[in-house]
Amino acid sequence: SSLGLYKFKILSTNNPYISNTTTSYMIVTVDPTTSTATVNSNENFDYGGGFVVPVTGVGTVNFCTNSINLDLKFGTAATVYKFNLVKL
Repeated sequence: SSLGLYKFKILSTNNPYISNTTTSYMIVTVDPTTSTATVNSNENFDYGGGFVVPVTGVGTVNFCTNSINLDLKFGTAATVYKFNLVKL
């Protein structure tokens, strides 16, 4: 199914720390007028031991440099994790 013109998925299939790698992913929605992005997981990420949390975030997409820069949060933890992707 299509997510829409300004949305894409970041799959969890290579995340060795969660048990729901085949069903969970992050959905990134880009506002083309501001180049800002918002992130929400389609389901909570299951890290085991009762640590089951949603993933949220904000960031930017730079169409000139072909880069995506996201600040991700896992659950209510205060730590922000950087996700940067640049097209070569």
